[in-house]
Amino acid sequence: MIGTMLKNVLAWVCTVVAVFALGPLVTYPMKRLHALDGSADVTLLVNRSPMLGIGLLALLLIAMVGAGLVVGRIVNKPTGMASAWLIAAWGAWRLSTVDKVFAATGGSGNVMWLLAVEGLIVAGAGVLLTAVLRGDEGEKEQSVGAKFKAIRQPALWAGVIAGVVVGGIAAHVVGYQPLKGQAFAAAAIGSIGAAAAAHLTMLMLKKDPSPLAGAISIMLLAATGPIVAQLVYGNGLAAALRAGPGLTGGGGILGFCVPISLDWLGGMLLGLPIGEGWAVSMIDKRMNSAPQTTAATETAG
Repeated sequence: MIGTMLKNVLAWVCTVVAVFALGPLVTYPMKRLHALDGSADVTLLVNRSPMLGIGLLALLLIAMVGAGLVVGRIVNKPTGMASAWLIAAWGAWRLSTVDKVFAATGGSGNVMWLLAVEGLIVAGAGVLLTAVLRGDEGEKEQSVGAKFKAIRQPALWAGVIAGVVVGGIAAHVVGYQPLKGQAFAAAAIGSIGAAAAAHLTMLMLKKDPSPLAGAISIMLLAATGPIVAQLVYGNGLAAALRAGPGLTGGGGILGFCVPISLDWLGGMLLGLPIGEGWAVSMIDKRMNSAPQTTAATETAG
């Protein structure tokens, strides 16, 4: 009893430390990043000093892995994941939004390709973090290498495709304006949808679900979102970013193109466990209701 109570207290303490200490401290140096016009409308690669941005990303990832592993060992893995995504959320808050970054570069088309590369790098790191930090209490521990062996399975890639479709639609519904809160929410809701779709798809194919399926789905969305925006809108991208809500006929940008790198990273680590848990609960409800339905049918017969 005391052990459980102590773990609950430690879980809250670790969460508070991540929100009010680690997150702000680790991401504070991001204030040194400046756009070409001198403003703070930057991302990790779209700024005056991209190498500084890469260094700050490395610092952020080290802090996330460290916090996730330490808290995961002391408390449990879900709390470790929570500490990691809270640090990433602080990083996302320090960066600007896609419309302001685009404007700060003078509307250069190259910026969207840079955002795609950044999304691939950052969300790719999220896939690695998922393999390292992800785990549920009571499950048999797997090595990182064993988790990546699942990539060879065609069922995983079927889950990835389902995750991209469902996650992209979910992110589109939420991210109808390029505002920071909506960008992070779109990434989180998209991650929930991607994880649930990937999990259910692999189960339907009678394969053990892998959390990497949902994570890879989000990585693909993070990398392709800016490219899709550039290809779809072309010279009208600036107008689309200013148009307002994209779901009300205003001609705004597609919602899954709104989140940028760290939005996707934080949203991924937050949303994947929720989506997988929701998928598991759906399966459990169906399995529990099936015997009752069968018994009722037999009784009626």
